[in-house]
Amino acid sequence: MKFSYDVLAEECLNRLDIISPPPSEELPRKSKDHSSEDETLGKLWEEVNTIPDWVDWDQIGRGQDVFYRYGGAALTGLAYQSLLGGMGAARVTEVLARTGGFSAKVAKRRLF
Repeated sequence: MKFSYDVLAEECLNRLDIISPPPSEELPRKSKDHSSEDETLGKLWEEVNTIPDWVDWDQIGRGQDVFYRYGGAALTGLAYQSLLGGMGAARVTEVLARTGGFSAKVAKRRLF
């Protein structure tokens, strides 16, 4: 599971990189613009914009109710108690930056 990924999305990203260099434009807009011209991009665009049959709208509604009720307090607590406090300390971020702890490769390894 550590090295699994969305093969279709990877193929589409490679095709979008061929169409134009990555930093120049926004990928979702390019995907939409070229989805009718390229079969792989068209498959991804269709897949991303189709709501699966298994979506339970009642469950989504219940989740929204919980988020509206508790989300503000939870996000405020998370922001001020852990994220800002933990990453705001100069020494913590300095160590991670100097040792490469913020690099994508290291972050991915920490997550999985």
